[in-house]
Amino acid sequence: MEVNRVVRMKTETLQSFNPRSADYQFRWSLGKSVVPTFVFSLLTLAGLNEMFGPRPFTEIPTFPLIIATAGFALCALVAWAQTRAGFGKNALVAALDSKSLWVRVRSPLNAHIGSEKDDLLVALPVEQLRSSQITTVVTIRTMNNKPRSTFEKFLDLEFRSLDTAGLKEVLDRERKIRKSVSQSHLHFPVSLMDDERVRLCLDSVVGGTKRVQQALPSSVEAKSPATEKRDLR
Repeated sequence: MEVNRVVRMKTETLQSFNPRSADYQFRWSLGKSVVPTFVFSLLTLAGLNEMFGPRPFTEIPTFPLIIATAGFALCALVAWAQTRAGFGKNALVAALDSKSLWVRVRSPLNAHIGSEKDDLLVALPVEQLRSSQITTVVTIRTMNNKPRSTFEKFLDLEFRSLDTAGLKEVLDRERKIRKSVSQSHLHFPVSLMDDERVRLCLDSVVGGTKRVQQALPSSVEAKSPATEKRDLR
């Protein structure tokens, strides 16, 4: 007879967590952000040179040039935020040891909010992990009177037993901290679904979602990939 004992949710701060104690580390990938940061920075500098430099290379009218340069600067800032997230200890998003899959509650993109004391990792018990499934969420929205689709990839985890109340408490606390600041990125490494599955957004780590799933013990059933559609038109 299988007895599923609910173990109280364990947490640890990013500052005190020792990633070397883990068998696997999943860190923020720089591969998708370094090139855009470099390109948009160059375009921003080129635009500034056209407006204020002694030797402009084009004769683009001032107003379109201002709009284009501002757009390039905004893109450069967004790309830099993603690049900066990949440096140092802040780049750690998740880690796996023999007992727990540690997942950081706060996105590396939001390292500027809160404090070190509330930048937490939660320990998801590996021994209670029943299955994993890669789910692609397709969201359809109307943009410029045309339907546009975005694709997001998640790792859904099903547990035999889990302290969902404890996890929800940690997630709610982080949500309050995020709402208390004027600017934050909409990236949530871990969330709790209505059916008590745990959804991980780890496609931005080195190797992506697939690498995380493959690192899980062989006792965890790897379900076939699934697709969810959200029509917001």
